[in-house]
Amino acid sequence: MTLLLKATQVTRNFNVKASKTWFAKPRVLRAVNQISLELNSGQTLGLVGESGCGKSTLARMLIGLLPTSSGEITFAGQPIQAKRNAHWRAQRRDMQMVYQDPLAALDRRLKIFDQVQEPLVIQKIGDRAAQLAATREALESVGIGQDLYGRYPHELSGGQRQRVVMARALVLKPQLLVCDEPVSALDLSIQAQVINLLSQLQKSRNLAMLFISHDLRVVRHICDDVAVMYLGKIIEQGPANKILSNPAHPYTAALISAVSHPNGARGFHGTDSKLRKRILLTGEPPNPIDIPTGCAFHPRCPSVLARCKTQAPVKTMLDARHSVACHLHSGTAPLAYMPSANESLLIPPIEALA
Repeated sequence: MTLLLKATQVTRNFNVKASKTWFAKPRVLRAVNQISLELNSGQTLGLVGESGCGKSTLARMLIGLLPTSSGEITFAGQPIQAKRNAHWRAQRRDMQMVYQDPLAALDRRLKIFDQVQEPLVIQKIGDRAAQLAATREALESVGIGQDLYGRYPHELSGGQRQRVVMARALVLKPQLLVCDEPVSALDLSIQAQVINLLSQLQKSRNLAMLFISHDLRVVRHICDDVAVMYLGKIIEQGPANKILSNPAHPYTAALISAVSHPNGARGFHGTDSKLRKRILLTGEPPNPIDIPTGCAFHPRCPSVLARCKTQAPVKTMLDARHSVACHLHSGTAPLAYMPSANESLLIPPIEALA
């Protein structure tokens, strides 16, 4: 496999006022904190975590829409810059984004055919005949027929609008597709159609995808690897099947336990009835401006240790591809909620809920 995207110790800070008073001094909000990751061609990396943990900020940095405060990002071996110059425009041709709200991502004043064609015009790719042919090919690849070419976004269904957004992203034949909650606003049956379409397009075009989602059913269905974020840091990362069947971090386990099932079960199932119950985290996520000392998750962790309150955990490699930043794995302390060998995670495929 070819390494396509690489981030090394990437950080993004924002200066914000912690108080509304006139003379309040700005404080630093570290939205993304020293994150490193790699993505190969043809693979999908899922990025999961609660709202506000920095997923969308990281995604915008990875494709050059937002500058980094520190660290380095490379795409196909070339550094990514957020400066709007010729180099940036050439890189952006190979990196496209699918947004959460398709209606907000489209111009309501333009017909959908013109909007899908627009990236080709902006990038000055081909003559008019070639642009028209490429636009038709992109729309047909996502299942939009000729009878819809002359319609405006408000005349389409939610699923059709999302397909148009995908066609607009794919018309330039990018190498990387960043999907920021692309199906969260859609009905379950439409979700399954869009997810299956993304999978087919990825295989046929050898696309690399960064897939941001709250829905672990969708992540399980489409992602090769998963990175779990909490307050700007990746706390667990590795193969999707391994993490979703045997999570190493208490926060990951809590996210998995929230997955609902048609039969009423949740999370793990097995001999221990406690593993079938929802893991409820106490309290709200801490203020990102005033992150707790030690492990940022310790005020909500059901398995907190004394050193969690004072010492920040470092990344521990559980095997060649599975890493976790948790004190439960830095010593001999057992992980209380870990399933035994004969237990498995019950996350149904997305088709089961469609």
